[in-house]
Amino acid sequence: MDKEKLKVLFVSKAYPSEVDIQNGIFVKKHALAVSLYADVKAIFITTSNENKMIRNQFSDSFEEIIIYTKKSNKISNYIQRKKAYQDILKELENSWGIPNIIHGNIFLRGAFDAYKLSKKYSIPFIVSTHWSGFVNGDYEKMPFFRKFMFKKVAKKAARITSVSNFLANKVQKLLNVNPIVIENIIEVAQKPGNLTKKDSTITALMVADLRDEIKNISGVLYAMKQVVESHPNFKLNIIGDGPDKTKLINLSKQLGIYNKSVFFLGRKSNQEVLTEIQKSSFSIINSNIETFSVFTLESIFSGKPVICTKCGGPEDFVNLNNGLLINKKNKEELKNAITYLIQNLHDYSAEKVKTSVQLDLTELTIGKRLFSLYNEVIRKTI
Repeated sequence: MDKEKLKVLFVSKAYPSEVDIQNGIFVKKHALAVSLYADVKAIFITTSNENKMIRNQFSDSFEEIIIYTKKSNKISNYIQRKKAYQDILKELENSWGIPNIIHGNIFLRGAFDAYKLSKKYSIPFIVSTHWSGFVNGDYEKMPFFRKFMFKKVAKKAARITSVSNFLANKVQKLLNVNPIVIENIIEVAQKPGNLTKKDSTITALMVADLRDEIKNISGVLYAMKQVVESHPNFKLNIIGDGPDKTKLINLSKQLGIYNKSVFFLGRKSNQEVLTEIQKSSFSIINSNIETFSVFTLESIFSGKPVICTKCGGPEDFVNLNNGLLINKKNKEELKNAITYLIQNLHDYSAEKVKTSVQLDLTELTIGKRLFSLYNEVIRKTI
């Protein structure tokens, strides 16, 4: 390995693990992208049923280190986490050396960890923020001291990045910093999928954490109940898991659409999601808030039109060439939008949908933008 290669240490509040394979997948994709240009280590510590450490070496320039501490009470969890950090950092110092920069992900824990490591090693750190709490009011509801810590860490960071203009504007106002936008990475299948034109085979897809307060899956279920009365062969697949899964399944049973018109497929890997997008006719995003929405762009770049609420981040790229924007929490608009796409799907060519958004969000490009940012930050601190 090239000894002159820039060393970047990723730390994050969320990251894919055995506990949740989709949690923080966008952070892992950023780390993989950066590893095309730099030497990257990613550390993630979470609680589980046992103490163990798993190290995955993806290439000569990227290793992820996932540490599981045995779940206990808050004090014990904190002590175990602190010791796990100390042990792995000591080992990395001996085997890898001192990083040139820390990349913290997600306020507050991921950002605060980066801040502490920056002080420990006297090196700069940046923070990437994805948190919807900045835009849904959760930040304003926090106690004074916690908001003080958010602002302190943000001020100490060499740069703050945000995944969308929508989120960046909110962070700027709340933390009095000037974020730059570096989006999430979007993966797609090699060829845009064909759009099904026969009502008998039209299937919509949702991919979401099953948190109804944020994703409003129940609103889709109520709309589906009405839609299938006139389009009985229409189907909806829902990928994801979360705290409201049982409640949502029970609601679909009460509506008489469970495993008839609506199918809960559970949690899927990113590649499995991409396969399901290709098999679907269009996608539905009914969220109350989204800071970016990877699924929306994965669908569009796969040639699939979308129905999307005016929920923030996706408003930057959903347009008449790739789908329909509707108001939030409006079952009637949603029902009408679904019906419209069922009846007019032939108006959306896969290639036209795919090319409707002119954004280069490939691994190569996003990795290069982050690498350039690191070098800019390091030059300013020398």
